[in-house]
Amino acid sequence: MPLPYCEAYVVVTNNTDAVAQIALTHSIGGEAVESKQWADVQPGATTSGPMTVNYVLGDKNLDWWWCEIVVTGVTYYSPGTALIPDKECLLESADNGQTLIFTVDTTGFSMNMPSGGCSTYMTDGGI
Repeated sequence: MPLPYCEAYVVVTNNTDAVAQIALTHSIGGEAVESKQWADVQPGATTSGPMTVNYVLGDKNLDWWWCEIVVTGVTYYSPGTALIPDKECLLESADNGQTLIFTVDTTGFSMNMPSGGCSTYMTDGGI
């Protein structure tokens, strides 16, 4: 029996005190990379135009995430890369059809989901 396909919609809140460029990547088990970038996100603002995230329910379909934020010319990023995200945070049935509001600043990235969510650190990549 095939596993059910689901989708959620992700926006990101800029929790810094400066205008930011934000990039987000989602991968299912290392495949099917989805990404989106938002420019000029004001301090405290949430991105407009959500990123549609497709996923499959089931314990073998792991969701991997990566985020990058550029603030005042300095790049900060979560573990991994845009092509190989390295933070696992599983989307579940409770997330299907929902708008998920993630948050990011220069020290942390939080994936807030009705099913639970996760968080990770951000690394300063320099100029």
